[in-house]
Amino acid sequence: MNPFVRPHAILFAALLAVAPLHVADAQEEFFCTEEYAPVCAVRGGERRTFSNACKAEIRGFRVIREGECRGRAQARQCTADRALDEAERLGFRRVEVEEVRRNRIIVSGRRRGERREVVFSREPGCPVIRIR
Repeated sequence: MNPFVRPHAILFAALLAVAPLHVADAQEEFFCTEEYAPVCAVRGGERRTFSNACKAEIRGFRVIREGECRGRAQARQCTADRALDEAERLGFRRVEVEEVRRNRIIVSGRRRGERREVVFSREPGCPVIRIR
């Protein structure tokens, strides 16, 4: 019998015994494709259009129909969720809301390999005030 087989087998078994501890601690991340298949979704009293069903579900919305939402619900002021979607549309990744104020929303994320912030107005459509 080869003397190297047994130590390697023991090491492999030890690694397998420890591996589940690290897997349990890992935080699960979700990613959506950039496919454009618009859906109308709701959460609470808010209706909004997402570029696809995955993006709606990841934000906690329930898809109610295919296609864009219609009516007054789209004309409301910018929300934190809308600002996150706009930041992703601008090329930001790993986005998070840093601050919500009466007249603006600050979102941070990675863009072109750097940590950056984008400031949105609370007006309908979430216009960008500045990127820093």
